[in-house]
Order: sequence, then structure tokens, then C-alpha cells
Amino acid sequence: GWKKERVVAEFWDGKIVLVLPRDPSFAIKKVEDVQELVDNELGFQQVVPKCPNKIKTFLFISDEKRVVGCLIAEPIKQ
Repeated sequence: GWKKERVVAEFWDGKIVLVLPRDPSFAIKKVEDVQELVDNELGFQQVVPKCPNKIKTFLFISDEKRVVGCLIAEPIKQ
């Protein structure tokens, strides 16, 4: 639990936290760590977002305080 976390939904087994680009550095670092792990596991190369200041990252945090889900949303035109 971060002091200023943005909880967007709560469930019986965890919660969804929204992380925005202007959030504190510890939250951004956690997002970068999760993205690196996911990219490595899926075999993706590190992708640089086209609009980094408009990215929204949703993390599902289990009751055991582990990140068990991640969604990175970026607006696109085409």
C-alpha cells in the first residue's frame, strides 16, 4: 500500500491501482520493473511509447501485496 495510491476498483482478492506518468518516482519505477518482466517473459523488445505523458497503467495488486496483473493503455490514432 502506497500512501497516495489511486485505487480504481476493489475485489475480494485484491485491488486495481492506476499509475499515471506524473505519479511519484517509486510508482513509476514499479511500473517499469513490471513492464520489463512482462516484456522479457513474452519475448518482446522494450518498446518506447509514442505519448509517454498520456499512458495509464493499471496494476492488479493481490491481498498478498503482489502485482499479479498489468494493463498499459496508450491512446492511438491508427
